[in-house]
Amino acid sequence: MVDVPPSRNLPEQATPWGRWIEDSTQEQYGMLANHQQQITNAASTLATTSSDLGKKYQQLVQVTTNLAQSVANVAASGATWAGPVNTTGSGSFGSINVSGTASIATSSVTGNETVGGNLTVNGGTGVTANGGVSSTGVYNNLLSTAYRVQYVNSAGPMGYVPSSRRYKQDIVTAPNANADALKLRVVNFRYKEAVKELGDDAALEWGLIAEEVADLGLDWLVDYDPDGTIMGVKYDRLVLALIPLLQAQAKQIQALSAKVASL
Repeated sequence: MVDVPPSRNLPEQATPWGRWIEDSTQEQYGMLANHQQQITNAASTLATTSSDLGKKYQQLVQVTTNLAQSVANVAASGATWAGPVNTTGSGSFGSINVSGTASIATSSVTGNETVGGNLTVNGGTGVTANGGVSSTGVYNNLLSTAYRVQYVNSAGPMGYVPSSRRYKQDIVTAPNANADALKLRVVNFRYKEAVKELGDDAALEWGLIAEEVADLGLDWLVDYDPDGTIMGVKYDRLVLALIPLLQAQAKQIQALSAKVASL
């Protein structure tokens, strides 16, 4: 703080010029002291404002934390959104029901996840579903170009099985032991679950009995679960069992044709 010097009480005989200098000095000191007080007041106000901003920031952090916890609590018991959902981080949800579109980086859903629009998953290796995946859109989606047959293994991942030489080793011609394929019995049947649901309207199916295929020694045509229980027939491999038979028949026909021509 600037101290204003006291007036020197100039004598009566002091010149007007001297008194003007004295008065001017006193005025300048007064203005300087006033400015210094204003600066002090402004600094105090700034300190108070900074403190208030700090408190507001802490409050905002707490509100954000509470909001995140509220969202987590809602999600844990099931959540429904009418619009799109976008997450760039990870989350854990009880169930999700989205009527718009969903774009998820990484999430864990312990309940049901229903998306009425499009579902885009950007994290990890895709969608992992222990309870199963259902999509009427996939069932009704028509493909005419660049399509592949998809499979699923016992661990759950879906994909395709390549046939290129690049992916194979120990390649040898398979032994011609496919004569037993001619013993396969084609049957008509109805699935039990279809009968439970539809009764007499259940569709009549055509196929093979997996246990009968295994009894013929054609295990490579049989689908087993991880415990070794017979589950089904690998129908996509049946053509492989028939190719050698067709080739053998073709040779027989050629030989017979040549014999007939020589008569």
